[in-house]
Amino acid sequence: MSAMLHAGPAPSNFSDFTDLEVLFTGRRSRIYRARRRRDGQRVVLKVLPDDYPSPSETARLAREHAITASVDVPHVIGCYELVEIAESQAMVLEDIGAASLADVLAEGALTLPEALEVGRKIAVALAGIHDRHVVHKDINPSNVLYRRETGEVRVIDFGIALTLDRERPASPHVGSLEGTLAYMSPEQTGRTNRVLDRRSDLYSLGVTLYECLTGRRPFHSEDPLELLHMQLALAPTPPHRVDPAIPEVVSQLVMKLLHKDAEDRYQTARGVERDLAHCLAELEAKGTIPTFALGRRDVVTELSVPEKLYGRRRDIDALEAAFDEAARGNMRVVVVRGDPGIGKTSLLRSLHRRVGHRRGSFAGAKFGQLERERPLRALLAALRQVLRQLLTEPEERLEATRARLAAKLGGMAAVAVPVLPELERLLGP
Repeated sequence: MSAMLHAGPAPSNFSDFTDLEVLFTGRRSRIYRARRRRDGQRVVLKVLPDDYPSPSETARLAREHAITASVDVPHVIGCYELVEIAESQAMVLEDIGAASLADVLAEGALTLPEALEVGRKIAVALAGIHDRHVVHKDINPSNVLYRRETGEVRVIDFGIALTLDRERPASPHVGSLEGTLAYMSPEQTGRTNRVLDRRSDLYSLGVTLYECLTGRRPFHSEDPLELLHMQLALAPTPPHRVDPAIPEVVSQLVMKLLHKDAEDRYQTARGVERDLAHCLAELEAKGTIPTFALGRRDVVTELSVPEKLYGRRRDIDALEAAFDEAARGNMRVVVVRGDPGIGKTSLLRSLHRRVGHRRGSFAGAKFGQLERERPLRALLAALRQVLRQLLTEPEERLEATRARLAAKLGGMAAVAVPVLPELERLLGP
């Protein structure tokens, strides 16, 4: 909702609404500000972009409506209803008359009290969202409405939100990135082989709070792969070193949110909210924020199994040494053996982040005991993962990869394509 884009007149079939104003038009939706005719209520309409949407588009909007309506909590946009408009559908949402936080930040950083209060209210919203077993997956200033004169905050856009299975956390996959890369947690990129849970939203909150305080993001690059590398491998400059006026404890709070490992971040949105509320209280009472122990009231109420490995340092070192040799062009094969359940998969996952740091590709597949008639199935599955990762690269890098592959494969490409369909997309006809 951040940009005012004039995309022509509003459709004439919106007979239940008046005073329509185009706020935004994009590939997945059109946004209007309007007045509901039956009661004069000011509302925002989120409409599918096509007059005759496909069943999948209709289902996507219905899912978004169901999730948005289910998170009826403070500082989340109100969702009134889902309505039929001619052959399409629209979500009818609350209108607080606010701009996006991104629009506000385009004019510069917020004041310290403003930034802390905005961060606190987003944390309150996330606490309610997470209580309903939902991960937003796209917390960023464009998806936060902020009315500066009143301090009102609303989290919006649950279009890619994830509903968590309590027993099985989500595992994102490389090649199907959803969200806004600059605000995306390492695990959401799919490059760390870590599960995606509520703590991913807390990382995104950390990036947003960093920008509110400093006027810039922790990492910036026009090259998506370079930005991805920064987020996986580099530590951001602490906010108080960007702006010495930022209290060091506030800087530490933001850096805690920005830890690469979810286990080292705040574990709950309520823990973040309580520490931000303490910062605000100290600032109001004393005009400064003395250092205090962060996270003391970050109380976890659900069991989360850590993904860190213990007692496997020697094995991890051996894998990393083999990878370092491979990165220098010396091929290495490492065999990992052991009984079922001993932790072979977890050990191999420990290498995933190091590969991401070096801009390498990581793929894996399992050999099944009942699949002996297809001995190469796992190898082919792993190769297909690598090819899908290559297809996500920028066009200029993709062109170089395409040329190298074509030269290496030569006439064998025709043999490889039937078993590796992604090769056809990569090499072209």
